[in-house]
Amino acid sequence: MSNVQISIVTISFNQFAYLPDAIESIQKQQNVSWELIVVDPGSTDGSREYLQTLAGQDPRIRLILEIG
Repeated sequence: MSNVQISIVTISFNQFAYLPDAIESIQKQQNVSWELIVVDPGSTDGSREYLQTLAGQDPRIRLILEIG
């Protein structure tokens, strides 16, 4: 296997209903090195709190939280 890392960059704005399934799908990937970068421009539906919890548990998940 090569040393290739895949970076997945996504924007999430008030997408809490979809985030758990989307992130679980990424986390299930095997035999590939990945990182997930999520940009959130100011969600108010619990998305940010959920993402912060995940990022604290998985160093492959990075957040860019804009203050809105």
